[in-house]
Amino acid sequence: MTWYGSDWPFAPEETGSYFNGYLETDSSIDPAQARAISRSSAEVLFPRLAGLG
Repeated sequence: MTWYGSDWPFAPEETGSYFNGYLETDSSIDPAQARAISRSSAEVLFPRLAGLG
């Protein structure tokens, strides 16, 4: 599961689903990049939440 973050007040569910589908199917994004986008970059910023989810 990827949690979609946005600087807009809200993102409709469809936006998150589209973004997730793109990350999962685009062959130009390697697995390490996808992990960084999905989670690992946020874990660096918020280490206390790294073990959750």
